[in-house]
Amino acid sequence: MTPMATDSKDERRSADTALVRELLDGLAPLRCRARAMFGAWMIYVDDKPLCIVDNGEVFIKRSTADALFEGIAQLAPPYPGAKDYWLLDGALLRASPDRVRELVAAVADALPEPKRRPAPPASR
Repeated sequence: MTPMATDSKDERRSADTALVRELLDGLAPLRCRARAMFGAWMIYVDDKPLCIVDNGEVFIKRSTADALFEGIAQLAPPYPGAKDYWLLDGALLRASPDRVRELVAAVADALPEPKRRPAPPASR
């Protein structure tokens, strides 16, 4: 691997981390958390996996609240072979954080509660 490729990958990772922080700040007071996964970030709202942040782009899961995204986002897969998510324009995140928070809250409300995993059996 060339040093240039490493620098580019590190820069991308750093930019994604900054975007995740910006997104989490904008989503407050919603109950959110982020987790690095497979080179991208997953944003959870109320423990529901809702957004993927990768390559400087924010993808929001489709739901019954899809009509709210028409005209302000486009459908695109976050990675090859994935279902389409709503791809938000980065300018919207900066210009209208309240609108983004409303969209994310609507999707979180529309999605079912996450299934709870049963507790593992106690070891003896």
